[in-house]
Amino acid sequence: MNESLVIVDITAQLFRMYFGKMRRTSPQNVQIGAAWGVCTVLRKILQKMKPTHFVAVFDSPPPSFRNKIFPEYKANRGAPPDDLLPQFSIVFNLCERAGIPCFIHPDYEADDLIATLSFHARKNGLPVRVVTVDKDINQLVTDEFPFVQRIDISKEKVFDVNEVVATMGVY
Repeated sequence: MNESLVIVDITAQLFRMYFGKMRRTSPQNVQIGAAWGVCTVLRKILQKMKPTHFVAVFDSPPPSFRNKIFPEYKANRGAPPDDLLPQFSIVFNLCERAGIPCFIHPDYEADDLIATLSFHARKNGLPVRVVTVDKDINQLVTDEFPFVQRIDISKEKVFDVNEVVATMGVY
């Protein structure tokens, strides 16, 4: 089995599931649809990709260090919906109980953690597959071994350098 690190951007997945109208409630009448959807994605990743190394990353609550540099950073974005907020801790707790290492760091977003983990994995000879819909991660993609690929799991699409160029028009 070829070793690789799979990094899952949980924050992006939760937002995608929530705004994709994934609705489901717990017996206590708590909205859990997005968390349910993310759990389905995690199971799909584990079954299909069979990673040797697997981590989950989360945005820390705002503000990030970027807001200190540029106060208007993401000023046009509102706060997450109230019924989405508890689902972050649901997924975090589920990942921890399943033995999936979780990364969250005050002042940093998931992108920052993904870039840092990718850098260290490659430095140690480990290819990286980042499961996210966040196109910003395309800047990390490289075909040079150890490679970094972005995976859109819902579209079952792998973004290597050729796909990034075809989609974005830049290397």
